[in-house]
Amino acid sequence: SANSGNGNTAYSICRTFLDKVAAAGYLVGLYSYAGWIDPNYGGWVSAPNICGGKYECWIANYYNGSPTNAKSTNYPSTYGMYQYTSTNYVGGVGPLDTNVCYKDYPTIVKTYGFNGYSASGASLVDGVYTIGSSLNSAYKLDIYGNLKDSGANVHLWEQTYGDCQRFVIRKYGDYYTIRNYYTVAYLDSGGENGNVYQYQNSGEPNDWQQWKIWSNSDGTYSLSPKIDATKRLDLDNASTTNGANIKLWENNGGGAQKWVLTAQNLLLDGIYKFASAADTNYVLDVYGGSTENGGNIHLWERATSGSCYFVVQTSADGYCYIRAQHSNKYLDVAGGLTDSGTNVQQYDGNGTLAQKWSAIPNGDGSFSFVSCGSGKYLDVKDGIGANEQNVQIWDGNGSAAQK
Repeated sequence: SANSGNGNTAYSICRTFLDKVAAAGYLVGLYSYAGWIDPNYGGWVSAPNICGGKYECWIANYYNGSPTNAKSTNYPSTYGMYQYTSTNYVGGVGPLDTNVCYKDYPTIVKTYGFNGYSASGASLVDGVYTIGSSLNSAYKLDIYGNLKDSGANVHLWEQTYGDCQRFVIRKYGDYYTIRNYYTVAYLDSGGENGNVYQYQNSGEPNDWQQWKIWSNSDGTYSLSPKIDATKRLDLDNASTTNGANIKLWENNGGGAQKWVLTAQNLLLDGIYKFASAADTNYVLDVYGGSTENGGNIHLWERATSGSCYFVVQTSADGYCYIRAQHSNKYLDVAGGLTDSGTNVQQYDGNGTLAQKWSAIPNGDGSFSFVSCGSGKYLDVKDGIGANEQNVQIWDGNGSAAQK
C-alpha cells in the first residue's frame, strides 16, 4: 500500500499494528523514510498522528550524510532516532547504517514499565496537594458542588483555597491513591466514556482508583489509571474555565495532560506535643533533654519538660519543618539515609530533605509525618508506647505506630 501511494491505507495498517503491540505492554515505534513520513520531504503518510505523540518514531534521511542537516533541526522534538547515512565505516567495518538517538530508551522502558518491567513512575512524597492545570495553575481539580456522593463529577475550577480542591495522595503498592480531603472519596477513572468522578469506598481501592503518577521534565506531573496505561488524566478541550470536564484520553504529551502538584501543609504553624497513637500517654521527646546534634528522638511518658515541645513551621514549598523548642534543633533523619529503620535525631537546621516533612491528616484526627527525603513515615519502633521507645522511619503501613 505504501508503494502505491495510498497514505490512508498505510497509516491505518501502521496504527493498527502499533496499537496491538502497545496493548501488550511494549514501548513501540515506527521506522520509515523521510519521503514517507516527514512533511518537509513531502511525506504522504499521516505520521504526525503517530510521531511526537503516543508512539516513538525512527526516521531515515540521507540528505547529506550528516546528523545536523538543516531540515533535521526539528527531529529531536518529533523523532526518537535519526538515521542519517548508510555508508559509514567503523574500524574498517562497513558500510553501516548510522544513527543519532535523542532519547534514553533503556531508562524510559524501566521507568514507565514497558517490556515487562515494573513501572517506577514519579518519586512523589505522600501528602496533601492541590492539582492544577499546567495551562493555568490557578485552576484546580475540584468536586462539583462540593458534593460527597459517589458519582459526583470531577472538574476544573478557579482556586478557592477550599478543602474540596485538596487531595490526599498516598503510595499504594506500585501505584497511588488520590482521595479528596473534604469528601474523603477516591478519584475514580471508571466513568462512562472515560469520564473521571469521585467514588466513596471504605474498603481497599480498586483498579479504577489506583493511579500511576509520572514526573515530567518541566516539573509537572501526568497521571495514568492502573486500568489503562495508555491513557492520561486530561483536561477536556484544554479549557481552563470554571466547570471544564476532566476525563481520560490517549497519551499525547500535551499541556492538557500535565498537572502542577502543590503541597499543602494543613498542620498550622505552632508549638505542639506529639502523642503516639500506639499509646497516647507517651509523647515525642529528645533523650535526656539534650541540646546537642545527634540527640535521640524517642517516646517518654507525658511530661511538662521543654524537650517534649516541638515547633512546626511551614516550608516555602508547602511541607513543614519540626524543631525542638528547647534546643532549637530540627527533627532529622540520621545521615539523610532512606532505609527503613534509619534513626531519627535532632540536628542543626540545614534545609535538607532529611529535615523536611509532609504532614498528612488522618480520618481519626491524628497526623502522620512522611520524610521528604525518602517517602518513609515517622514510626515508633515495634508500635510500642513506652519510655525510651525509639523513633525511626519506616515504609507506610497505616498503623498506630505511624500516627
